[in-house]
Amino acid sequence: MYLLLLAFVFSISTLLVGQTAPQFTAKLVVENIGITNDSLVSSEDLQRLQQEITKQQYDQSGQDEIAARVRYELQKEGYFKAEVTTSDLQVLNETPAQRTVVVTLRINEGLQYRLEQINFTGNKAFASSQLRQVFAIKDQDVFDTEKIRLGIDELRRLYASEGYINCTPVPNTKANDQARTVALVMDIDEGRQFRIEGLILSGTKEWPQSDMEKLGGIFRAYSGGVNISELIEQLQAATLAMFPGLDSAHDLVEVEQNAESGTVNIRIVRPENR
Repeated sequence: MYLLLLAFVFSISTLLVGQTAPQFTAKLVVENIGITNDSLVSSEDLQRLQQEITKQQYDQSGQDEIAARVRYELQKEGYFKAEVTTSDLQVLNETPAQRTVVVTLRINEGLQYRLEQINFTGNKAFASSQLRQVFAIKDQDVFDTEKIRLGIDELRRLYASEGYINCTPVPNTKANDQARTVALVMDIDEGRQFRIEGLILSGTKEWPQSDMEKLGGIFRAYSGGVNISELIEQLQAATLAMFPGLDSAHDLVEVEQNAESGTVNIRIVRPENR
């Protein structure tokens, strides 16, 4: 049965006497990065790392984040055990809104690893061969942690297409330094299967009838089924088209679970000031 509820939420602002004004901190902008003399990073890798790091902004205390980003970039190239620490930070220019710096890093790339194989445990809804196909990395390819991360995202999406929205894949790695390979075991906690029950449209303003009909039509095609991931994608795309100027509708479409009945309602929150 197709459930359509309209909720209207109103808020009242309260004047807080004596409230301290919010404190704003300057953003950290990296103009250049360097490495210590004992680092063995190639000039090509250093240039690539600099391009990645200098296009981001960081919090004022973002040195650990910078080091973590560099480590992740190296891990994408197979340097699975790369070690990165901040050696020095020199301030070039500072305003109330922005601090421009040069960062010196100590980097130990370590060995470059390749993928040995991916195995799966705990999976019942899907065969291991089907799960392996969602990873865009082949055995003996450079062990790219980004491809592994994207594969895990696709794994969750695959399970959500069959109603397993609480599926939790836990990656376990075992590095072989002699062979320079990493074996990956994905331990799958599938959780229970859910079915689609209701659609809830909420917000501080009433939804136009045409929008309600469009969203309801999309919903009816999936109602009673289990393909929650595809329904969410369809509703997000439709909501984004209804409100031009939004960067994303990801936070507007929510899944509300009823664990007792094994069902979910999909709530779409109308964006403010639209």
